Amino acid sequence: MPEKLKIEFPAQGWKQFLTSRKEILDAFDRAKQKAKAHEVETFHGKVAEAELRKWLLSFLPKRYGITPGYIVSPGLKSSQKTPHFDVIIYDQLEAPVLWIEDSPDVSAQGRSLAIPVEYVRGVLEVKSTFSSSNVQHAMDHLTDLLPVMDGLDDPREKYKLHLPATFCCGLVFFDLNEEHQFSEAALAKVIAGVELRGFFGGMILRGQGHKVDATGKISLTRKNLPNRAVMFD
Repeated sequence: MPEKLKIEFPAQGWKQFLTSRKEILDAFDRAKQKAKAHEVETFHGKVAEAELRKWLLSFLPKRYGITPGYIVSPGLKSSQKTPHFDVIIYDQLEAPVLWIEDSPDVSAQGRSLAIPVEYVRGVLEVKSTFSSSNVQHAMDHLTDLLPVMDGLDDPREKYKLHLPATFCCGLVFFDLNEEHQFSEAALAKVIAGVELRGFFGGMILRGQGHKVDATGKISLTRKNLPNRAVMFD
């Protein structure tokens, strides 16, 4: 009689999953070397965004599209600046594309698309390194979504103004350098994201000096405690 199945760790496919992670980081490292020859060293950051989008596109169900671009709501005035996001996950089976922003120096996968707000399922801000300034910049960018987070639309409403109830957002960092590994300021700025609807925290793909292939996950939990002293044994 065959042995009864139970959850195994590591499970099947785990080595292949780590291989994909290594491919992303290898591409990022090559881009960092090339960036040293650029007058403005932002090339590796663009590669980080593109590699993450490519991996998500291969990993997620085909219903979901991945693009850099814009989130458009009829509740926002045309005079308001439309912020550009690194990674937008959207329902590509249902969503119309309102416009395409092409650039001659990027691939088709890097084109920026404008997606109606009701079809957006998630937004990721991607940064090359985890640091207080990078976390602040990423969080400031996510707060641009506050107007379309602040409410839920009636399912019967013809013109949707807000992000759907299932929307989520978070941060992805490629590297954690040793000088920032105990940065309370950076962590405090991540924690401030608990006020954003659907904010799940962040991921750090690699830590400087770590010999084990491991990805760090920053998870947030919220618990309401009464205003009284708590004793621990």
